[in-house]
Amino acid sequence: MKETLDKTEHDALIERLRAEMELKELSQTALSKQLGVTRSYVNKVLSGAVMPSGYFLVQIAKQGLDVGYVLTGNGRKSEALERLEKLEFYVEQLEKNLFRKE
Repeated sequence: MKETLDKTEHDALIERLRAEMELKELSQTALSKQLGVTRSYVNKVLSGAVMPSGYFLVQIAKQGLDVGYVLTGNGRKSEALERLEKLEFYVEQLEKNLFRKE
């Protein structure tokens, strides 16, 4: 079993983390405040200087970022939730139109 990520895997992890931050509209400063870590640490993670700690990963999960996706690139929960929200919206619209009193 590998003990570390190679550069390609590490770079991909960072890009997925950036994508999750963008999806949640989080800057480095906002993320650092929410997680209770320094902005410098977030910057080091995003620049590839350090691997995210277990604490960091747990905290980003608590903030609603999809850690499974960040770590593996699989199972983007946020996309499934977005599709579900759209479906719920369309069902509501359909119900309003079907049962609208005339």
